[in-house]
Amino acid sequence: MQFFYMPQPIRLWPDDSSFLRDLSSDPDYEAEIKYNGWRLEIHNTETGPILFNRKGTEIGNLEIDKFVRAFRNLPPNSVFDGELINFRTKDVKNIVIIWDCMFWNGRDIRKLQLQERRQFLDTLKVAPVTLKSKSTGQVYRAKSRKTGLLKFYDKIVKKDDPLEEGIVIKNIRSRYEYSVKASFETVSWFKLKKIGAHALNEV
Repeated sequence: MQFFYMPQPIRLWPDDSSFLRDLSSDPDYEAEIKYNGWRLEIHNTETGPILFNRKGTEIGNLEIDKFVRAFRNLPPNSVFDGELINFRTKDVKNIVIIWDCMFWNGRDIRKLQLQERRQFLDTLKVAPVTLKSKSTGQVYRAKSRKTGLLKFYDKIVKKDDPLEEGIVIKNIRSRYEYSVKASFETVSWFKLKKIGAHALNEV
């Protein structure tokens, strides 16, 4: 399987209040924490995971051997969409958060709805409320929030954890969009990031 470009969420702002209220009350939309990390396309092979950034460059300066054991519990010939948390803020490293699955054991599942694709990740532990480093690589699945999405965002802002940038709101009935040519934004995903004193430095 070759690299393909993953969809990017459209950025919203807190003052888009009417649209955000509509999303928050729509049962077809759920939210996840947007972590302060690096976007990953993960190809799980017979010998272990290969990690690509969102531009298709293989991440070679990471201790991949720390993740081999964690990915043994997932089938080879699988591709995942996730985030690498590794020293971007605070002393936290070697954590991968997976929020989507595009191939599972060689099967292309990108045409399935998001709520169906998530079921393939049920064997993974949900990311804990507070992320902490361990001696081995950690792999979790993202926890989704089904109701009160604006309250969820406010909670992230008040928590003021530098590992959390905001939230990503997704249509759970959407297929996985992709491109073989270039990065693009999808109308099925929206990101709402912290602003003002709570905002994180863009890298």
